Amino acid sequence: MVLLNNAIVVALTEVAHLHYLLSIVLCTVGMTLIAFLLNRQWTFRKPGGMTGGELVRYAFGVLVNLAVVMLLTWMLVRLGLPYYWANLIVAAAMAPTNFLVHRIWSFAMDPAIVPYSRS
Repeated sequence: MVLLNNAIVVALTEVAHLHYLLSIVLCTVGMTLIAFLLNRQWTFRKPGGMTGGELVRYAFGVLVNLAVVMLLTWMLVRLGLPYYWANLIVAAAMAPTNFLVHRIWSFAMDPAIVPYSRS
């Protein structure tokens, strides 16, 4: 997903001539529902029907992530890094945090459904 998101940001910036931060916002907004459905179905294999609470928690997590990504990307660009490298680095660095947020909070996995080792 990180590479796809970066490709969309670059396309919006270079082809549509949008500011790179606006491109990040539009990409995030456009990908949120798709990512939610993919994460729910395949990444976290959540049983049962979708709940509104999951989508609200997921969207809130995405908004917080978006703010952090925009700030860190802007800072790296101000330091001289091209926006596409800055976005790629920040998005890749945030991926593990996003996974944990969505695993623990957005989809509130039941330990009885997804066993884990405490060793």
